[in-house]
Amino acid sequence: MKKSIRNFVLLSINVMLLSLLLASCGDDTAAPAAASTTSTSATETKLSTVESSLVPSSLTYSSSFTDARGDVADPQVEADSAGPCTGYSYMGCQPVLLRMYMNMTKTFMRVTRLVLNKVGTEMGTVADGSSATETLSDSATLTYSKTDANNYSILLKDANGTPAMYLSLASGVVTLKTSLQYLPTSIRDSMGTDAPTTNEKIQVTLTYTDENNWNIDSRVVGMACETDDVAAPSTIIIKVAKSSGVWQGKAMMYHPRWIGSSNTCSTTPSDTTATCIYSDFVANNSAAKANVYMLARDVSTISSTYIINKWCDNYAATLYGGNTSSCTGLFSNNGTGSASDYVSPFCMDPNSGSPVATWNSTCSSLSSTISAADFGASSDWIAPSSIYSVDITIPSSL
Repeated sequence: MKKSIRNFVLLSINVMLLSLLLASCGDDTAAPAAASTTSTSATETKLSTVESSLVPSSLTYSSSFTDARGDVADPQVEADSAGPCTGYSYMGCQPVLLRMYMNMTKTFMRVTRLVLNKVGTEMGTVADGSSATETLSDSATLTYSKTDANNYSILLKDANGTPAMYLSLASGVVTLKTSLQYLPTSIRDSMGTDAPTTNEKIQVTLTYTDENNWNIDSRVVGMACETDDVAAPSTIIIKVAKSSGVWQGKAMMYHPRWIGSSNTCSTTPSDTTATCIYSDFVANNSAAKANVYMLARDVSTISSTYIINKWCDNYAATLYGGNTSSCTGLFSNNGTGSASDYVSPFCMDPNSGSPVATWNSTCSSLSSTISAADFGASSDWIAPSSIYSVDITIPSSL
């Protein structure tokens, strides 16, 4: 997990670098003389408002780790020196991971907002109803099409004509897609040895009504295997929505080489090596509850059958050679707990000051709203049998 989080941060940073490139490469002389005078900053300002309160207070707990923004317990801060689960049992880490998913979502929001800001500034000099293609210094091309300040799109291609980035703003819906392997040379060179060796891609889709009604679908696919973190996920999909003061979210992580002690990056992922770890959560500022599922790659329907504490019941015979004791060890609390101690859902109490979950609890003593709240729609899941083949397609034209 440690390496996967570091890679995620690198992906985000380099998308930010891309936004700076786009801001510097615009050619105002290429725009029609009658440039639009409408503002392109309104949507970006709205997204900034969402970002500032994106993480509910119930997931803001005290910690010794504090980042430059003042957020607490952000695992990204410690990603290079230790994994987010350092010091926790596997099950004890689940609330830490829940907070991590929200911080990742916040980073996706920030990156998308910054790109939108830089591109929007350039599009502000372009006349409504215009489109054009510009050739950049390294022979990459940038194509844009603008209807008005709230409806425009751009497409960046590398020197060989391969789509590298797509951004669209359409009546409050923002879509960002990036293929890091095909970014312009100047960006890849800036990444040094961290430049992707596989086609790692990012997709973010933001839909905004107001600061209490929005949703974000963020994805990273094609993450390369790292020799010191073979079991890390290659695909991460996080969906979060807020409506009338209640957050609903689903986090889906596909680990192609999670099962087995002899896996290397050369191991071909299969149904017997891969695991999907899914989290389903609902929260407000008073409490958060979550279900956690562990599923093999051939599962097509997510249900209570796959709640995390049933992993050994479902898979010990096939994946652990019937070694139930070894399987149960994954879920022990420093060797003192058992699988029966960790019945989903768990409840997060913001008053505890630490990321400690109360298992087999709906948060009824903290929030009647959260206790009674349903988790998000089952249609938002991407089944394990499909998630490992999920890809991100960047349009070849506007």
